[in-house]
Order: sequence, then C-alpha cells, then structure tokens
Amino acid sequence: MYDLVIIHSQDTTAWTNYILGYLNRGSFNKKTHILRDADLVSRLDDEETRSAISTAKAVIVIASPVHIHFLIECPTFSYYGLVPDIRRAQIFLCGSEMVDFDGRDLEGYPIFHRFPDFFSWKTLTHDKHAELLTNAMILMEAEETPVSPVTHRFKGNGSNGGKRRRKREFEITPTRVKCEVRIYVY
Repeated sequence: MYDLVIIHSQDTTAWTNYILGYLNRGSFNKKTHILRDADLVSRLDDEETRSAISTAKAVIVIASPVHIHFLIECPTFSYYGLVPDIRRAQIFLCGSEMVDFDGRDLEGYPIFHRFPDFFSWKTLTHDKHAELLTNAMILMEAEETPVSPVTHRFKGNGSNGGKRRRKREFEITPTRVKCEVRIYVY
C-alpha cells in the first residue's frame, strides 16, 4: 500500500517534484507512487496500478490545463472506482479553475462527471499549496481505516426491511433561480 499517489500531467512535473521534495525533507519515510495521466489510461487494466490508487492513504490529482484537456480527449477515463474514498483525495488546481470542470468532453458530458461526488472533493488552488501539503501529511499519518463504499439504507421500520436503495442516476437542477439586484441611484 502506498501512502501517497500523485496523478499529474506532463506540464506539472515541477509541481510533482516540489511536493515530493517538500515531503522528503526530514524524516519522511513514506511510499509514494507517481502516475502521469496519459500513462494511466494504458495501465488501468493493471491490478497493481488500480490497487495503488484505491488503497493509498492520500491521493493528489494535479489538475492543470493539460490534465483538463486529457479529460476532454479521453472520455473513457474516470476516477470512479479509482478513488473509493474522496475524503483521502485532493484536487490541486494548477493553472486551471473550477469553471474548467464545466467544460464538455468529446461525448458532451461535463468534465466534473469524471469524479465521484465532485463537489465534495477537497479542491485547492496553487496559492494554497502549503495547505495541500499539510492535508497530505495529515492523511498519511492517520491510522489506516477500512474503506467501505457508501450505501444507502433505510432505518427504523421501513417497508423494505433495511435493503439497499439504488443510487439515483439523475441530478435535480433548478429551473428558476431567485436573484436580488440592488440599484443605487445617486
């Protein structure tokens, strides 16, 4: 099992080296695994690669413009199943912004659909790199906890006797949004 997995693009090698350099100072003795996104696609069938990501104590996805482009051009790639516990994962925005995840891939789906429960991921910008490193250290030092997939169960005296509910495959989007605008006339 790896303590840290970093997924990055060719344009973020310097950031990857910076993160590793920072974490390797002092008595850092953790197992790390570095994966380039372009290489990751060809290695997804490799059980060792999948296991490295899914069992890591901390995962950092460096989301640069090249990584966003990778997600647009490769509609078969997804973080579903790779990162089973998003509490252990962080997205590091490096030259990209949250709005970039609204972009569409070749099949017309938003990029953020590639991430399980995208809006719950811890997302940090490049100016918050110290917080990124602190979070990674905390996750790597935490005691190992078993990861269990999220299941929805009815409690109490429900009619289904505690059976699992299917996850919803839709999203509710408001069609009307109330917006207040104040106009000041001087």
